[in-house]
Order: sequence, then C-alpha cells, then structure tokens
Amino acid sequence: MKLNKILAAAKSRNIGSKVALEKAGLQLEGTLRQNRLLQNVYEDVDVKWTITNRV
Repeated sequence: MKLNKILAAAKSRNIGSKVALEKAGLQLEGTLRQNRLLQNVYEDVDVKWTITNRV
C-alpha cells in the first residue's frame, strides 16, 4: 500500500505523545479546540502530519 500522507492526533496537554510524534518526523497541522470529551472535560487535540511521497 502506498501512503501519501500520515496523520496522528494527541491531546494538547500530553507532552510525551507530542514529542514522540515530532521525533517520528510529523509536524503540526493544527489544533482542534475542545474536540474530545473525556471525563466531563473537553480537551484540545493537536493533529500532526507528514508527507511520505515527496516529489
């Protein structure tokens, strides 16, 4: 399977996950504000991406 773009998401306050995604080469696409409801609290989610097929 040939992938063109890889996306990943992590809660904005989860520093460890964000660092791991950056080390894997993903960069920030944007932040989804109050996107997930966890334990009656809305959480922001950072979306990161990378392009796999560079021309």
